[in-house]
Amino acid sequence: MSRSSKKKSTLSTEERKIRSIADSAFNAAMELYFFPSIPDPLMIFDYSKQTGFFIDFSTYQITLNLANTPEIFLDQEYFNYFFSLSLHEISHYIICPYDNITNMKLIAAVLRAQVYKYYAPIIVNIFSDLLIDYQNHLRYPEIMEWELTLQVSQGIPPPASSSPSSSPNSKPESSNSSSPSPTTENSSSDLWKLLCRAYEIMWEKDFLPDLGLNSMLEAVTGQVCKLVQKSLDHEELWEKNLTKIAKLLIPILKNECHVKNESTSTPADSSGRPSEGGESQSFPQSPIGLPEDVSATFGSFTEIPNYDQIKEENDSQKPSGTQAGEKLKNDLQVIAQEESFGNFQAIANLFGYQDTRTTLALWYRGRAKNLIKIEIVSQKEGGAIPVYPIKWRLGDELEKLDPVQTLITSPVIIPNITTKQWVYHKGPGIDVIQQLPDLMIVLDSSGSMTWNFNKKSVSGRYHISLLASFAAMQYAIQQGAFISVINFSERCRFVEWTNNQYELEQTLLSYQGSGTILPSEKMLQIAKKATRPSCILVITDFEISNWDQAYADFMKLLALGNKIICFFIGGREHDLETEELKRLQQMGTKFYCIAKQRDLIGLVVREIHNTYHPNS
Repeated sequence: MSRSSKKKSTLSTEERKIRSIADSAFNAAMELYFFPSIPDPLMIFDYSKQTGFFIDFSTYQITLNLANTPEIFLDQEYFNYFFSLSLHEISHYIICPYDNITNMKLIAAVLRAQVYKYYAPIIVNIFSDLLIDYQNHLRYPEIMEWELTLQVSQGIPPPASSSPSSSPNSKPESSNSSSPSPTTENSSSDLWKLLCRAYEIMWEKDFLPDLGLNSMLEAVTGQVCKLVQKSLDHEELWEKNLTKIAKLLIPILKNECHVKNESTSTPADSSGRPSEGGESQSFPQSPIGLPEDVSATFGSFTEIPNYDQIKEENDSQKPSGTQAGEKLKNDLQVIAQEESFGNFQAIANLFGYQDTRTTLALWYRGRAKNLIKIEIVSQKEGGAIPVYPIKWRLGDELEKLDPVQTLITSPVIIPNITTKQWVYHKGPGIDVIQQLPDLMIVLDSSGSMTWNFNKKSVSGRYHISLLASFAAMQYAIQQGAFISVINFSERCRFVEWTNNQYELEQTLLSYQGSGTILPSEKMLQIAKKATRPSCILVITDFEISNWDQAYADFMKLLALGNKIICFFIGGREHDLETEELKRLQQMGTKFYCIAKQRDLIGLVVREIHNTYHPNS
C-alpha cells in the first residue's frame, strides 16, 4: 500500500527512517481491522504543529505529522509509538463513533441532559476516546502503557485524541522544552486531572501520582469510568450512559470551558453559499475554549469530522459534493424522526446547517419521511383458470376439447358421452401501481392556524398541516409527479409546477400569520399551466373571507378535470350546508371537517389513495 509524504528539499537520514517506520506501523494498525475504507494519511514533518493526527477539512485528507516525536531511539520503539497512535485514530472510524448517524445519536444523547450545544461534541469525544482506548488496552496493554509511561517520563501528557482531527501524541513544540509538565495540583485544570485519572482507573495502573484530585472529582471520575466500561461491547447502552456522563461533566465544563467568541466562523472548506439545492451548509468553529493543558494533551475535543465523507475519500467512486451533502441530509432526517426540533436544530447547527428555515425543513422532511405508505393501485384482469371438467358436445368449439381428460374418462372416445372440456373462471386480478397526478397543495398560514414552538415540542394547527403536506409532497415526488405549493394568508406565496423539494419546502414553511383570503384565482392560473388534471389539496381552518370568488373559481377548476379536496381544521358539519358548497360537492369536490387535528394526516392519505382506486 503506497503512502504519500510532504515533499521537502532534503530529508535527513533520521526523518527517512522515521517515515518508513511510521508507514509500516500504520499498515499494521490497518491490518488489524482488515484495511477499512480510510484514506491513506499524508506523512509530513511539520515542526510548527503540536498534533500528530489531524484532518485538512478542505480535502478531508488525514495527515500524520511525524515531527516532535518523543526522544526514543530504537526502531521497535518508534514502531510501537506510531502503531499506538494509528490504532487510536483508526478506531474512531471502526469502533466509536464510526459513522455520522452514530455520532449524531451520541450528540443527541448529550443534549437530552440539557447541555449547551457546543459542549456536546466535547463530551462525545471524551466518551469515544476513553471507550476505544479502554478496548485497545485490553488487546495491547504493554504498548499503550509503554507509550503513556514514555510521555510522562519525557514531560509530555498522556496519549488521547478527541477525534481524527487531534492527536494522542500532542506535545509541546519541543521535547526539550523547559516548561514544567502539567502534573501539579496548582497548574492543572480539573478536566485534565479527570481525564488522566480516568486512564489510571481503567488501565489499573498509576502513572501520575501527584494529580491532586479532591474527593468529589475522584468520585466523578470513578463514575465516568464505570459507565465507559459498561459500554464496552454494548452499543445499545451508549446513549443512555452518555446522558449520565454528560450530567457528571456539566459542572466541570461550565467552570473551565468558556465561550471565547459567540460568533462562529466558516472554515476554508465551505463557501457559505447555498448549495445546488439551495441549502447553505458551513461548518462552524466552536466558540468554546478548552483549558490549555487539556488542549495540549488531548487535542481539540470540539471538532466534529464528517466520518462518512472521510471514509468515502478512499472509495474508487468518490461521490460529488452534492451527493455527499445529500448523504448528510439523509442522516439528519433519520435523527429528526426521534428528536425534538430543539435538539435537532442544535445537531444540524453543529454539522453546518445554520439557517433556521433550512433546519426546520429538514426536520419536517424527516418527520414526514415514511410516515405514510400509499398503495395506489388499479385492478388488472387476470387470466382464465380451469376449474372443473364438463362434457364436450358436438357443436362446441373444437379447441375446447381436452384429449387428456377425455382419454382418462374412457379409452373409447364417444362424442357427447366421454368427451370432456374444462370450465374456466377468470383468475384474480393483479394490482398495477399508478402514477400520482400532479399535486397542488394550498396551505393556510393565517393567524388562526397556530404554530407553537418550545424547546421540547412543536404543536398547533399549522404544525399538523405541515406534516400532512410534507408527507403528501414527498410521496408525490417519489412517484415522479410535479408539485405546486400555494401558501396563503392575506397574501399568497407560491411555487409553480416543480420537483425541486427545497423550493417547495421553503414555501410551505413561509408562515405569515395574517388574515385568510383564499387565492382561488392563483390556483386557477397555476392549474391551467399543468400538463394534466391535478389533485388539489386545500388545508385551512375554514375562516375564509372570500368564498364567493372562491366558489366561482372552484367551478372552473372542476370543469378543467381537476379534483379538489378541502380539509377544514376545526370546521363543523353544519358549515357545509350552504347551497354553494352543496353544489361543489355534487360536482365532485370533497369537504372534510377535522375535529381532531391528528386525523388530518390519515384523511389526506386516504383521499390521495381514493383518487385512483375509489373502490379499494
